[in-house]
Amino acid sequence: MLAYLRFIRRYLWLILLSGLTGTGLAAWLVFAVITPSYQAQTSLLILEQQRGGLAQLASRFESQFEMLPSLRSLGMSGSSASVEDLVSILRSRRLAEQVLTKVELRQLPGVQRMLEPLPPAQHTPALNKYLREQLTVQPPDARNGTLRVRLELPDAELAARTANLYISELKAYTDNLLQREQSLQLRYLESQLQTMETTLQKSEDALLRFQQKHRTVALDTETQALVEQMAALEADTLSAQVALQAAQAQQRTLDQSPALALSPDSTQTRSQLELNLAGLRQRQQALQSARQRYQRSLSQLPAKGLELARLERDLSLNNQLYLLLQQQVQAARLEAARQVELFQVLDPAIAPYKPSKPLKGLWLAISGIISIALGIALAAVYDYTTRMQKESPHHAETDLFHSV
Repeated sequence: MLAYLRFIRRYLWLILLSGLTGTGLAAWLVFAVITPSYQAQTSLLILEQQRGGLAQLASRFESQFEMLPSLRSLGMSGSSASVEDLVSILRSRRLAEQVLTKVELRQLPGVQRMLEPLPPAQHTPALNKYLREQLTVQPPDARNGTLRVRLELPDAELAARTANLYISELKAYTDNLLQREQSLQLRYLESQLQTMETTLQKSEDALLRFQQKHRTVALDTETQALVEQMAALEADTLSAQVALQAAQAQQRTLDQSPALALSPDSTQTRSQLELNLAGLRQRQQALQSARQRYQRSLSQLPAKGLELARLERDLSLNNQLYLLLQQQVQAARLEAARQVELFQVLDPAIAPYKPSKPLKGLWLAISGIISIALGIALAAVYDYTTRMQKESPHHAETDLFHSV
């Protein structure tokens, strides 16, 4: 220990010189060379959206409409805000392009140096890439339930303004997307209502022509009730078929997604889906059996009575579908008129008064420690070299010559 203390005391000047030199160089870099960056942050509160009324129609009568599966992919099940979708939109090139139309980044020194060697045609893509690299989006987690958007630029005021512009453009984009989706749903339902109205009119005309042609043919009360039950059964069969398809799609999604498979709730979800599938299959079999019994009962009617029963069954089913479509069109109109908010700004971005980079104190502390360690290493090398020279034979002969 005494040897180490003597060593440090002997070479203290070299250690201090190295430490002061390294710290001074780091201070020059931090205060004079490196451009400081300022980080502005805004946080969003994701709002839970209620399941749209259009989902009930999609779940009950999917097989009646040819375009309904594609419409479901556009959001027929309701306008629910997906955090992953919002994060993807925030990180997209399209949103960065919208922000760049309202903010000027070319004035920043670092951006000017970046654009100098590039041709003018590549300036816009380079600015877009630069802006997206300065953006950080953090989804909600266990510690913080908000969606945080951070933007880091050399100008504090510009960083705050650009971060708030990102949120404004995000709201404009999502509002436009929802309006287009709701408009598409409404137009589609209105077209289906017109189609169903035509189908219903054809059913009524067919029944009317049959009754005019065969005036003496009529169904008794029991057969009429059987026809109404058959129409209701057809609707229930459609509902069971769609519910079974939806459960099977959920099971395929769970099997094909590694992220869902690793979820702690995946086992419980899988068990619940299997129970639902088993129940739906039993329900479908029971409905199919009941449907066959009704068909056997109707097949025992005379030819004219059987044709009349079929026409009245089609009319009853089409009438139910038409009434449900009318209700859903009205619900779609109300939903289109309702203002849907996917998120709310909890904390808007403000201009930071301290730079986020570089961390001056940390830089100086680390550079001081490294410089002192380097000074100790240099002192050790110098001390070792000096001792080796003193212990060499040539050095011993020189000492003997001087003594003589």
